[in-house]
Amino acid sequence: MAVWLGPWRHTMIRTLGEHHKRCNEETIMKRVIVMAVLVGLLVWCGSAVVQAGELGKQILEATPLKLLDGRVLVKMPMGAKKEALGPASIMASAPSTQRTDRAVFKVDKEKLVLVASETFGTVGEDAEKEVRRYYAKAWFGEFTLTPLKFDDAAAAQKLMGFLLYPTRPPADEESRVVVVAAIVLPDKTVVAIDVYVNPTAYDDKDGCRKVAEAILASIRPGEKKLALEGGVRRLGLSRKKKDLAVELPANFAMTIDRGPDFDVYRFIPVLPLNKESGNLSIYFGMQPEYQYKQRASEESDKEPAVRKVDGKILGRDVKWHVWTAGTGTEARKFWEVMLDKILPEDDHTIAHVFLNAAADEAVAALRNVAESLKVVDVQEEPAPKPKDAPSGAVKKP
Repeated sequence: MAVWLGPWRHTMIRTLGEHHKRCNEETIMKRVIVMAVLVGLLVWCGSAVVQAGELGKQILEATPLKLLDGRVLVKMPMGAKKEALGPASIMASAPSTQRTDRAVFKVDKEKLVLVASETFGTVGEDAEKEVRRYYAKAWFGEFTLTPLKFDDAAAAQKLMGFLLYPTRPPADEESRVVVVAAIVLPDKTVVAIDVYVNPTAYDDKDGCRKVAEAILASIRPGEKKLALEGGVRRLGLSRKKKDLAVELPANFAMTIDRGPDFDVYRFIPVLPLNKESGNLSIYFGMQPEYQYKQRASEESDKEPAVRKVDGKILGRDVKWHVWTAGTGTEARKFWEVMLDKILPEDDHTIAHVFLNAAADEAVAALRNVAESLKVVDVQEEPAPKPKDAPSGAVKKP
């Protein structure tokens, strides 16, 4: 038998060897595939259950973001971006970035939000005392206050800042307060900056505080300043032959909220930080509603007592609707009136003028601004100069 198999022996041995080789290769390949799947599952599971602590590891961008239309510059973690605040309701306008601005940073499941707001208040020589008093009224509960050390010597010469840490930080399902900063700009106006994180990030409270303090230390003053010089301020409501304007006293700021089919102009007195003021707003649109009616509807309550007071706006006799909300030290006086056909070429837009303040003196100042509203001529834009003609020269034909 051995002699008979002799011619096939080498062939059989070679065939068996190739078979074992293929089996080994297939086994190795299967093991590689299984390991790859296991590694993939581990990576997926690791990303699905993120451990807190990523925020504290972040590096700040070299280029700062501009907030409040360039009033403040701040460095954020790499990849952060500005996100506009949305309206409070579908019927409201989004708040102007002249008043409130926001920057957002996300890493894995962690999120940090910085909100910058104008207080429209100023401080004097004892800034710390005034800031303490302001936040004692604005916050519920105790807090600790420490000076903010800016990371740039030039900025430290121009700015003053305070960090405030609430003893019991207010919290909800979406956010936790890490720290609040009061920034005193070179013009002595105060900007409030709040830093929030989501609950996942707040599990590493020390890391959140570390990156928040680095962000706030990077603040620089921007080039933009509040226009507080006073005088006639054209609203820019129309680019046709006529527009509207108001006469503003010194130390009044104007901001504009843009809605989908309406605009709201706000006129805000800039006063010492802890002095009670008020505000005046003018809505321009086609579906205004008296605030006392809206308030009663939203709160399912009866309308307040309303009295009528004579006034004059746009050269017309008007009837102010005057009412009060709140009691005691919380009481505020509201004045509002509506006017149609406010511009000769516009038969559709309605102006809803409304103001509120606690003190009669503040009401009088706001009412004076409201009743200064007038129609003005729109100045024509000068013809552009030829590109190749120097300033003051006339190009020959």
